[in-house]
Amino acid sequence: MPAAFGVAAGISPGRAEALGAPLFAEDFRPVLDGTAQYLADLEIDGCLEVGFVRSPVAHAVVSEVGLARVRRQHGVVGAFSALDLPNLPLVPPSPGNERHVDGYPRPALATDRVRYVGEPLAVMAATSRVALADAVDEAVLDFEDLDVASDLTGEGRGPQLFPPQSNLVFDVTLEQRALATCSTHVSSSLSAGNRCHAWPICRSRVGP
Repeated sequence: MPAAFGVAAGISPGRAEALGAPLFAEDFRPVLDGTAQYLADLEIDGCLEVGFVRSPVAHAVVSEVGLARVRRQHGVVGAFSALDLPNLPLVPPSPGNERHVDGYPRPALATDRVRYVGEPLAVMAATSRVALADAVDEAVLDFEDLDVASDLTGEGRGPQLFPPQSNLVFDVTLEQRALATCSTHVSSSLSAGNRCHAWPICRSRVGP
């Protein structure tokens, strides 16, 4: 138990009386009474609110990202799709995964295809959060739906997210010697999309 909790409740840290006692941390008071300030509460002169138009579908060819109506909205300063920003750099890979990204580009704004729900299609700036929310709803989106890749396959089955590349980005063989002397094994197979930073297979050693 953190010492701050015991002190705030008038209980010496580590004493048995802390068990079952109502505790209150003074740090939580602003959160409870609504006076806490968050990043979104900051109002800085000269700053704009930035938001994104995101894909509502999981896998599709992008036919149109229409922003003409967005740009006419009151309070909108600018709205841009990938066509407006041709030199926009790719999203960099996470540290340690640089060698796995060849053939799997991650554009900052979707270009010809979207590959997951929520993928950014356009970015816009407005003078207020209200104006930004209204403007996002004015974007005109048109897609040609593709089959959804609902599982991880490495043999070419199912729709390919980055054709002609396989949906299996890389395969890792774990060291088996640590499990060889263990009498009990617990195993679990997990599937993760190629944009998730997670190992697809997990095994653990149980026992001494």
